[in-house]
Amino acid sequence: MKIKSIVITVFQFLVIGLLFTQGSFAGNREFADNIYKRITAIQSDSLIKANEKNPNFVILDVRTPGEWNNYHISGSINRSTGLTDFTEQLNLLPKHKIFLLHCQSGSRSAGAFAKMQNQGFSEVCEMIGGISSWRNAGLPTTTIAEPKLMLVSNGELIKGDISDTVKVIVTNRANGILKFNAVSFSDMHQIDNNFNKEIELEGAQDYMFFIIHSPGFSADESTKISFESNGGNVDLNIEFKKRHHFGNWRKTICRINFIS
Repeated sequence: MKIKSIVITVFQFLVIGLLFTQGSFAGNREFADNIYKRITAIQSDSLIKANEKNPNFVILDVRTPGEWNNYHISGSINRSTGLTDFTEQLNLLPKHKIFLLHCQSGSRSAGAFAKMQNQGFSEVCEMIGGISSWRNAGLPTTTIAEPKLMLVSNGELIKGDISDTVKVIVTNRANGILKFNAVSFSDMHQIDNNFNKEIELEGAQDYMFFIIHSPGFSADESTKISFESNGGNVDLNIEFKKRHHFGNWRKTICRINFIS
């Protein structure tokens, strides 16, 4: 009996050990899927240009507000490492976005870089030498602080039975507080939405809202949304393409046009 008990105990230990090991490997794989790298100022400039129209790209300056106000990279947001709640401020940022991180010379951003890895950010690039290396390379800076309205999602169909519910996400791609002056919805049929015109977005902050569209009888229908904000104006057209199966299933396509 003792031998049997020992065998059972050893078996249980091996199973628990295997599960723990698999869990550790799974965690490592998840962490390994994230991207953390250090790049030069010239590479940072190329990264910014490549993501000019990417709403999920953020330039994060971790210097003091005074340093940031004196000069900064256009569109960058400021979260100072000198804040007592800096770790919490980082944790509030959307972790799925691509971040270009820098400070003045690289010492402060190194600590922020480690924190962002520990918090599980998907992709973080730290600029070697900070904004000093950026300026030494002859790259431009600005003192302007202004928001930038961009569309994050092209529309996602939540359900398509009696009505079509579409999720739309917009973001403030730059700095400054984004405020909406007017938002209008137009359609041939009655539509409902939960957009809050009083919402104010900080830099890198997303805002999600829903549109509920009751299908009509035509083969193709559309809902137009017009945004007017201090960060630019955007027209968004959501097209509902009717398919077979009694008109209850739809494919949703969103198209966006920026108004200068």
